[in-house]
Amino acid sequence: MRLPALLKNASPFGAKIEMLEDWPTPERFYVLFGHRLELCRVIWRNERLMGLAYED
Repeated sequence: MRLPALLKNASPFGAKIEMLEDWPTPERFYVLFGHRLELCRVIWRNERLMGLAYED
């Protein structure tokens, strides 16, 4: 399943995204950056904003 989100900022260690729809998100999921998939875990959440940490 793909859900639309805006990338607010990114670093080598994680990212901040804003979900564009209300949808329950799991604690771990993949984020598609261009043609690259990154496994992420949610480290904080505030309504539609989320802080993510990349997992190796």
